[in-house]
Amino acid sequence: MELRAHSLFCPFFLFLAPDIAPVNFKATRRGSQASSVLLTWAAIPLQHRNGILTGYAVTAVASFGSDEPREVTVEPELVLFEWTDLTPDTQYNISIAALTVAGRGPIATAQVTLLPRGKLLKEFHEYCKSSNHKRPFLHFVLNHRCV
Repeated sequence: MELRAHSLFCPFFLFLAPDIAPVNFKATRRGSQASSVLLTWAAIPLQHRNGILTGYAVTAVASFGSDEPREVTVEPELVLFEWTDLTPDTQYNISIAALTVAGRGPIATAQVTLLPRGKLLKEFHEYCKSSNHKRPFLHFVLNHRCV
């Protein structure tokens, strides 16, 4: 029996970084937690990915103060992320960029200001005093995007 070497044709793919930033990027203060931000975005269309996404790089930089930038990498199939350990009473510039093996794409940015601890509770108490709803907590949560 004769053994023959077979060569397999492997198509050549050129991988590049994505050519657009994640679209509809938003950062929303998250409810009663003074240190939590919900980030949402839409997936990058296939024709702009330029390869297989390996994740999203999310960076938070405090607008004032000497905090170092903080970065996390989010799984590529996700389109939302809750960042739970940011500093209360701080304004953040948050950016996101899609990643491929070739590198980082353009960034999208959003800005969010976290409340000081206790301020949201104070707002709630004031709301309850002025409200004539039967369920003021539920009404407050729904109208203040606390969910």
